[in-house]
Amino acid sequence: MDPLQHLVAPRRPLPSPRTKARDGVSKNVFTLPVVHQFEPVLASSPKSYMVANASKKRKESAESVPTADIRTRQSQQQTLDTFSVEELAQHCLDLVISCVKDWGIDPDSLFEALNLCGRHCHGKTAIRVVEEKFNAYATRMNELQGKKSVLTLREEISQELEDFEKLLALRCLNMAVDDAVTVPISELLHIMLKGNLDEEYIRHGLSTVLPIASVGEKHELARKMLYAYANASYGDAFNLTCWSCLDVAENVTVEAARFLDKITRPATDNDNTEGAAKKTNHESIAARALYLLTGSQAVRFLQFLAKVAHFNKSIQKRVLAHLAPYADKYEMHRLTSAICSLEDFSIVTQLFDKYFSIDAVRSCTAVWTQYATLFGDSKSSNAMNDIKEQVEL
Repeated sequence: MDPLQHLVAPRRPLPSPRTKARDGVSKNVFTLPVVHQFEPVLASSPKSYMVANASKKRKESAESVPTADIRTRQSQQQTLDTFSVEELAQHCLDLVISCVKDWGIDPDSLFEALNLCGRHCHGKTAIRVVEEKFNAYATRMNELQGKKSVLTLREEISQELEDFEKLLALRCLNMAVDDAVTVPISELLHIMLKGNLDEEYIRHGLSTVLPIASVGEKHELARKMLYAYANASYGDAFNLTCWSCLDVAENVTVEAARFLDKITRPATDNDNTEGAAKKTNHESIAARALYLLTGSQAVRFLQFLAKVAHFNKSIQKRVLAHLAPYADKYEMHRLTSAICSLEDFSIVTQLFDKYFSIDAVRSCTAVWTQYATLFGDSKSSNAMNDIKEQVEL
């Protein structure tokens, strides 16, 4: 029997308690996002709470030009990229320590740390330091309290996490010992695609499997994230999947174009079926993303569209059609439409190279000419004035 077969199992029932006995006391804590506990209510509502809430937030978040978000993200990424081994280890150690609660482990903080180490050039060395320092921290805490209240990191993971999460976490720790006794990434990807796993597990494992996933597999993973959308972390996971199609310098690739081509086409209910057995769902993945994502997650997806849409006319036309309903209402989507419509991709490259700084956007005549062509001189003038006010502030 396949040793991983037990991982390809039905989802845990709702609600699903994660139990742990420390000092003889059993804890009972629900581990799925709260919204999953109300799925019957949401399904029977005229409009899902998640979608209604997203629409409300979009109006608040989509009125400004997304330059601040781009600069903030770029600054944060540059800081992380320049971390030394010690800085990376300390940053991740803080996350790991914060994830250990009285009731168990918060998997989001744990996998934020482990996945960061998995992507970072110093990650292999840092993860060893993190484990050693956490174990030393556990020893000190136990001495202070006079009892064993904090276990070693591997013991915490083994006792607190569900099977698939445990497999992912231990695989990350094993990076420090040359992947000793670990599971091939291809096996994890197969389980995530074919197993009836909770999407929360898939979200935690994306960083591990995306480097080897094909365009079709990434499309399926992106679909899973959007159709399980419960909070902003699922939007981040969707964007992670999109941007993984670019190269390490975030340049447009054929893979990115193929991915965008796929997510802007009407989805099918089951991509594994053939011919007439396929049922067409007229909502594409991109349409669902534009409808659900808000705030920085929406900005990040619009950046992806602006960067890749120019690959060919067919993709460009479909992207603009997807943006059109939102461009009537939201400044952010109008600016994206104008950038997507530019004929000269070198102008787009310059804007990204300058992180969409206010000066770069204001001085880009081609963008505002295209903006006025699409939406009229009045809206173009208002948008430029909004940017001028941001400069004065």
